[in-house]
Amino acid sequence: MPPISTASIPAADVAAQLNRLLELPSIRRSANSVRLLRHLFGCTQSGRSNPSQYELAYDVLGLGKDFDPDRNPVVRMQVARLRRTLALHYAGTGVGDDLIVSIPQGSYGLRFERRANSSPRRRATLARQHPVLAVAEPRGIGLSGIWQNLPAVLAEEFMSSFGHLSGLRLLGPFSRARLEADRIDPVQLGPLHRADFVLDGSLQSTPTGQILRLRLLHGPTGTQIWAAKHNCGSGACNLAKIEDALVAQVASEIGADFGVVDRHLSDLARVRPAASLGIREALVTARGYFAAYTPALRDRALVALRRACRDHPEESLPKASLALVLTSLAGDATWRKPLPLPEIERLAAEAYQLDPSSSWCLNALAAAALLLRRDNELEALAERVDHRDPAAVLIRGSLGLWLVLRRRRVAQGLEWVAAALKANPHHPRVLHMARMADRLLAGDARGLLAAVEDYNWPGGWMDALMRAAAAALQGDRPSAKALFEKARVADPSIATHGLARLRRFWHDDYLAALREALREAGIRLPASSKALP
Repeated sequence: MPPISTASIPAADVAAQLNRLLELPSIRRSANSVRLLRHLFGCTQSGRSNPSQYELAYDVLGLGKDFDPDRNPVVRMQVARLRRTLALHYAGTGVGDDLIVSIPQGSYGLRFERRANSSPRRRATLARQHPVLAVAEPRGIGLSGIWQNLPAVLAEEFMSSFGHLSGLRLLGPFSRARLEADRIDPVQLGPLHRADFVLDGSLQSTPTGQILRLRLLHGPTGTQIWAAKHNCGSGACNLAKIEDALVAQVASEIGADFGVVDRHLSDLARVRPAASLGIREALVTARGYFAAYTPALRDRALVALRRACRDHPEESLPKASLALVLTSLAGDATWRKPLPLPEIERLAAEAYQLDPSSSWCLNALAAAALLLRRDNELEALAERVDHRDPAAVLIRGSLGLWLVLRRRRVAQGLEWVAAALKANPHHPRVLHMARMADRLLAGDARGLLAAVEDYNWPGGWMDALMRAAAAALQGDRPSAKALFEKARVADPSIATHGLARLRRFWHDDYLAALREALREAGIRLPASSKALP
């Protein structure tokens, strides 16, 4: 369809649309795009529907009379860039605009179209839609040792940073290992998850340092919108500088209509540069432990985090992270030492005092409240999180789990867990424990078993114990007894302390439901009044 005249369109509408497009950050920051768009509007209004490359080269780009379009593609490149910018605008922030302006392929003129079904009600509905950004974990290249977990840490930090863009919805971070196992290219995340944008990249280790490459893709088409390369040299990357530029770029590309960049970036980006490398190493080690929960990684994480706390006592992130790792020991059947409750409480309090704005520090406070069975404090912290910005979606997932386990604000807790799992399909499986507890209390064997399948921790004591309960609820006594034996092998404390390990963080109502289900299958548990070490 050739460019059409604007004669049938009121001049005021044309002028208003031109001004609206000129205010787009993706156009405004490019002087060539601004001049080109103004010139093309002028050409259309004067009846010249398809100006030549020579005209655009001379009158817009300021090239000399020796310009040769066969040798110099600059005009084609500038027009292609503007064509792509306009298409992305009308697919995203401009989805509710009445007047669509485009540049057809093979043309250098503008085409104007009235959007079909552009009623005020439809425009209001579309204006309420928020763009969706899917974040893929950067691909690791040449990384070894603990640094293999650094891409996962960076992905989580980017999620926290983007949460400060008001109106932006987030998906992810998508695990690179899971994507590769499922043979999914990050380009496919847009169509698969209906994401408007996809952030992808790689982190490469070279003899001279690490190189972080990032790219923003248009979700529906996979078209690359922009790419950036950060060479960190021989030292640690300046994450604060990288995140600041990255979030600003994303905000600019997605559109100013969706908020501004908050001055606070992620917790890791706020770490002082002198402490960055040591803290990052400790967090990477802890990330490996949270991904695998093996005793070897647990011990390495404890050593690394304690060293970071000692070397950088003024930083909150190592203290909060150490408190959370220590909290996880409550469910660790291989941990034979007493649970360090006083240390967890002290670390959480110190971390929060250092940085009350940090969601991780607030999460550490909530973990201590959970283990100390301070339910009122846990609920008050959840109320505080509820009024925080969208960056806390994954933190809310953790708080939601704990609320459910303590039977406080259960409906909201389950809602937060569901939102976290939707935002990050690869979120740590422990969140499914909330669904297990809820279905156990409801006596829903199928729902409990489905939650256990999603929990997906074969060989663990919790997996076997919950499967035993599901079998008992279904009346399958032989299977229930066999699975209960597997649970006792995985955690010998069940034979001597009963459900004492669960009692550290589960409400008594859940324990009663579990006891009753197992009793129906002929399984008698010893009293759990005797505390674990």
